[in-house]
Amino acid sequence: MNKLLVFAEYYYPGYKAGGPIQSLLNITECIREDFTISVYTSSYDLTAAAPYDQVTPNEWNNIVVRGNEYSIFYKAGRGLQIRSLIRAVRKTDVIYLNGIFSSSFFLLPVLVNFFLKKKMIISPRGMLQAGALNVKSKKKRIYLFLLKKSGLLNNAKWHATDPVEKEDIASVFAKNNGIVVLPNLPRKPLPVIATPQKEAGKLNLVYLSLITAKKNLDLLLAAVAEMDNVYLNVYGPVKDVKYWEKKCLPIISRHPDKITYKGDLQPEMVQQTIAAYDALALLSSGENFGHALYECLSVGRPVITSPFTPWTDLEIKKAGFNTEINNVSTVIATLERMRLMDQTTYKLFCIQAHHEACEYYFGTDFKAGYKKLFTS
Repeated sequence: MNKLLVFAEYYYPGYKAGGPIQSLLNITECIREDFTISVYTSSYDLTAAAPYDQVTPNEWNNIVVRGNEYSIFYKAGRGLQIRSLIRAVRKTDVIYLNGIFSSSFFLLPVLVNFFLKKKMIISPRGMLQAGALNVKSKKKRIYLFLLKKSGLLNNAKWHATDPVEKEDIASVFAKNNGIVVLPNLPRKPLPVIATPQKEAGKLNLVYLSLITAKKNLDLLLAAVAEMDNVYLNVYGPVKDVKYWEKKCLPIISRHPDKITYKGDLQPEMVQQTIAAYDALALLSSGENFGHALYECLSVGRPVITSPFTPWTDLEIKKAGFNTEINNVSTVIATLERMRLMDQTTYKLFCIQAHHEACEYYFGTDFKAGYKKLFTS
């Protein structure tokens, strides 16, 4: 049985980093019968001040995840753990790197593998999108330039989750060993959906994502603040504290009757939580996949998002709306259409939203695709 070593900065039992963790959990569960899987990750969740309680840092732990046992190394502290890393890479057949800007979970494994010559697959997880590169752009572009010039990645195979990401990878790393397009593996859609009663002229929205400038929560808050009978609950960990305190909290504090911050949400609660609202709004300037958007569709709820995610043509499909995010008035106009929607039209949008998720999930043979990715 082939051995697969996964590198990811955040993994189980973490959840605050959002979609990439869930993708990896779903992938490992899908192919566990065909591979011996080990994971090298951090002993901290995103923004956490203390390590996970239930693990031993800087050692290999046998951890049960969704009923199956995996060997997971939880790195802690500033030490490189170079010996453990070399031993792990030496013992495996394939390494699968997620993200490209971490020194411990990308750059160091790449350097080790430069000498050990194991098969290497890289999944950027949306980090090469234009919207993502615009955050701390100077540092990122210098880093990518040096990485490209080093030749460390010349023999890497790349994993893109859609054709757009394939173009993103090729634009930065023109010299590569091939780019495989294979969609993200999300949670299965609900088999049956229940459409809630929606009152025309009223709208209950949910935001569910990391809180960073890229997600444009402040734009959504500003739009909701100016509207009548529109209410918003916000879920998600605050990753960018300065952005949150300067751009978001002031609006929330002025409208406590309309907007509420609900804190973090455990992954197993996501689907049932979203199902309690009329729609999900996420005006991101770029998403590699948009797990929250998919989760919303998977429970039969329309989504309101930007054109900069894989979920486009939503109005044509009657599964939601794509709105431009260059000004508040445009967002208000889009939200107003959802607010005024009557029950008959809303029910159709819910049915079509669920259809969109089912078409995505059941339209791909994920097991065959990921098995081929790691073996061919």
